[in-house]
Amino acid sequence: MIYVAILAVAVIAITRVLIVMTRSYTSIVVARDLNHSALVGFETMVREIRGSASVTAGSSTLGAHPGRLTTAAGATTTEFYMAGTQLMFRKNGVVQGPLTLSTARVTNLVFRQVSTGSSEAIKIEMTLAAGTSTAARSVNLYSTAILRGSY
Repeated sequence: MIYVAILAVAVIAITRVLIVMTRSYTSIVVARDLNHSALVGFETMVREIRGSASVTAGSSTLGAHPGRLTTAAGATTTEFYMAGTQLMFRKNGVVQGPLTLSTARVTNLVFRQVSTGSSEAIKIEMTLAAGTSTAARSVNLYSTAILRGSY
């Protein structure tokens, strides 16, 4: 009888450890997906905006969600937009692909144009979310990029 009680306690302890490990792993995967999507998405947007000479206001959606930004540098046009919950990148009319992982959802994307007397910039606001109800996380991201040649 004592052996059965000891075995039951051991099985319960092992089960609890497995549950905690599974939750921890899920939390780490969600954090990794958010970090990767934030890094790739923001790095690409800021780099391309800094390399652009102007914003094409007619084909951009500024100050509202879901935002769309089209910039030009000579004969090169770049566009950032949402397709479903993914941040997409198009260069010279050719879709380069999603900038966020399929497991990370863009829940807010707003571009704002900032103009001063001597320079022009784009402020980016983006919210990323990932995970399920037990391991859901979201992160708000902000950045500003000054267009090339406007300073």
